[in-house]
Amino acid sequence: MTKLLPEDLLVLSSIKLNPSKEELSKIDGLLLLVNDWDKVAETSIKNYAGPYLFKKLPLLTNSSIIPKHVTEALEQSWKNTQEHNKKIIEEFKVLTNAFKAENVDFISLKGIYLSDWLYG
Repeated sequence: MTKLLPEDLLVLSSIKLNPSKEELSKIDGLLLLVNDWDKVAETSIKNYAGPYLFKKLPLLTNSSIIPKHVTEALEQSWKNTQEHNKKIIEEFKVLTNAFKAENVDFISLKGIYLSDWLYG
């Protein structure tokens, strides 16, 4: 069985939307164990966890130890995700208006509905 490195555990631990205080404390502790910050940035961004980690940084007392270039990369991944989501929402509005114009009933499932419901 492969043992996960602190870098891997940090990425995995950061993906929960609303972590408890205990979970945030665990993430905070993992920051102190990281040896390869570039791996954290690469792995989290490649696996779409970068924005989740970035949004938790203000809640962590040890976030100041993260190298600036890693924080900037995580922030950029968050901004990229925001822009991508805005484009999807705009496209959904176009489709919604087209259906309404033709009096076609429809229901949105999963992605677009959950995006608004979960993330606001």
